[in-house]
Amino acid sequence: MDGAERFRKLIDADRVSKDLKQTSVRGGFFSVGAEATDFVLRFGSILVFSRVLSPEYFGLYGMVVAVTLIFDRFKDLGLVNATVQKKDITHEQVSALFWINGAAGIVLMFIVMALAYPIAVFYKDMRLMPIALAQATTFPLAALALQHQALLRRQMRFGRIASIQVTVNLLSIGCGLFLALRGFGYWALVIREVSRNLFILIGTW
Repeated sequence: MDGAERFRKLIDADRVSKDLKQTSVRGGFFSVGAEATDFVLRFGSILVFSRVLSPEYFGLYGMVVAVTLIFDRFKDLGLVNATVQKKDITHEQVSALFWINGAAGIVLMFIVMALAYPIAVFYKDMRLMPIALAQATTFPLAALALQHQALLRRQMRFGRIASIQVTVNLLSIGCGLFLALRGFGYWALVIREVSRNLFILIGTW
């Protein structure tokens, strides 16, 4: 089977609609299970991180995240829903949306990087500058995974989405805890988030 044929099957909405009820029930089961597992992992990791890291480190990271979350709302530009909901979509259209999302992620990265110094000056703590610069790299990583995630959702492959979600959280939390235990301080929180986006990109691709 060549690449064009594989892609045609991937975006063919009719293949899903033929078994919509069973796929929906199975998808709901996987989604609930993944969310429950995700909650346990995140809650457990917070307890462990709070025992290993100083509250000061959480405060530093939170100052940067308070800004980056504003831009995080604009990273998909609504194009993910277009891929999921459009009945007929071509390889060229998905490719164009992929590059638009990628470009938006890069633009957001540079915006946050440009704000790194002002954030540090505003809070009067220059440690925030490298944190913001590192956090900015999550935008292109997340953007380059969006259309791949949309294609998985289009085919209602919730089992695969759930497995990616759980695996990504395990790996990223593991990276963060390893650094925290090695004495890297707030960088453990930063790397946890950066690695999470990197692992999502790898998993969805």
